[in-house]
Amino acid sequence: MKKNLLLIALFVASATSTFAQTNLVVNGDFEDVKNLQFDEYAPEDGMSRVLEIPGWDKNTGDKNATDCTNGFDGLNKWNVAANIIEQEPDGDMIKEGNTHFLHLERYPYNGWATGELKQTIKGLVVGHKYKFSMLYRFNLGEFSGDAPMAGFEVVAFADNKEGKKIKYEENLEETTNWTAVSEEFTASTDGVVVKVSLTNPWRDEIWNSHVWADFDEVSLVDLDSATGINNISTSTVDKDSYYTLDGVKVAQPTKKGVYVHNGKKIVK
Repeated sequence: MKKNLLLIALFVASATSTFAQTNLVVNGDFEDVKNLQFDEYAPEDGMSRVLEIPGWDKNTGDKNATDCTNGFDGLNKWNVAANIIEQEPDGDMIKEGNTHFLHLERYPYNGWATGELKQTIKGLVVGHKYKFSMLYRFNLGEFSGDAPMAGFEVVAFADNKEGKKIKYEENLEETTNWTAVSEEFTASTDGVVVKVSLTNPWRDEIWNSHVWADFDEVSLVDLDSATGINNISTSTVDKDSYYTLDGVKVAQPTKKGVYVHNGKKIVK
């Protein structure tokens, strides 16, 4: 048993360092900037926006050039505008190679709808444990009426439609420093929708100033696949038996969990 325990422990340790966790969020670091198209729609107010962000679901906030009523379904320049901003590594949260982030900002003189950027992710393994994480910062600025809110959601997705919220925070704490957020969950569907958002609820006056939220390093990883226990050599173990990750040999799995059997990872 000690030999088996040592073998599997050494394998898990080496595999964990060898196999990087794959981020299922496409362009979650917002570094794909080659073909971005920008629209300076209110230069007198310093407002511009990016029309589409690679990897993320197409913006449905603008039905046409004059429509400003559909912001509840996405981003809208007269409610919340999305932009990609350059940045420098800070030696702390922002690492080398991280040169861009997502910036959501309320339009100063109106805006009554939530602006959100979302991405539909398919191919999850039901029963696997996943970790959602991101960096954010949020500035309330000056406003009248109810306070704006920044938030995120991880929503179940199946049969081509959104389901219940799995993990979410609708009112992130205000901070102008990059702050890490992470949540773990077990997948009950083979798809999820990841969302980041900035709201602007009811107000006394049609005015606000410097209300924004930034997001970066948006990530979703499969924790059960991240160990890399896929092709373990079994030349020194009994191929007909199962082994737990603690190296314990069992004839047949009797409890739910991850086992090594015949050189492969088995999830029961």
